[in-house]
Amino acid sequence: MLPDNTIGTTDSRGVPVRTEYDHVVRALDALPDRQRRALVSAFYTGLSATEIALVLGEQEAAVISLLHNATWRLRDRLDERDSRHRR
Repeated sequence: MLPDNTIGTTDSRGVPVRTEYDHVVRALDALPDRQRRALVSAFYTGLSATEIALVLGEQEAAVISLLHNATWRLRDRLDERDSRHRR
């Protein structure tokens, strides 16, 4: 899971950061397992695509595809929420 350093902080709009953190965690949890594992391995543990491939037992090209698709899915989910809250 992601480290939570957000307790008691707010963003520039005064929104509790915890709310944003929870939203990102929910968006990550909604990803297919392989995509989530690849994305977390890349961005939160700093593994390379080659290292992720070894850990997940995937081909490096498959990991690159997983990362690409996961990034777009995550972006879409976060954008959906932002557009709903702007209305």
